Amino acid sequence: MRCLRWTLGTGSLLVGVISLGAAQGNPSDTVRIPATTSTVTSELKQSESNNDQVAYVDNRSTQNIVVTSIKLSDCENVKVGCHIISLKVRIKAGDKRMIYRISPRNPDQPVSFRFYFTWQPEQAP
Repeated sequence: MRCLRWTLGTGSLLVGVISLGAAQGNPSDTVRIPATTSTVTSELKQSESNNDQVAYVDNRSTQNIVVTSIKLSDCENVKVGCHIISLKVRIKAGDKRMIYRISPRNPDQPVSFRFYFTWQPEQAP
């Protein structure tokens, strides 16, 4: 489970990112990178069109994953309030996807919240 603290207005964002690469060569020589808390990371970006914050998950592993929930906590001026939201967002190996959009209750006031997300490796069909 990852945690980010975002306070709109002060511009502080805490996030750790680890960069990983894959070997080049024959497909059988490809390095397998498991999905772990080091290879599945999150990022929060300001929406270009309004005051919303957009949560992304970056899957830097070679496994497909499914994001199963996002939990908002310590909310101030968050439209939906603090709670757990069930999700089922598939993120392919090496891909990055938006998982949730957080809107302010009052766009003229600062927004503050933490978010956590849960995920699991995608099960084979």
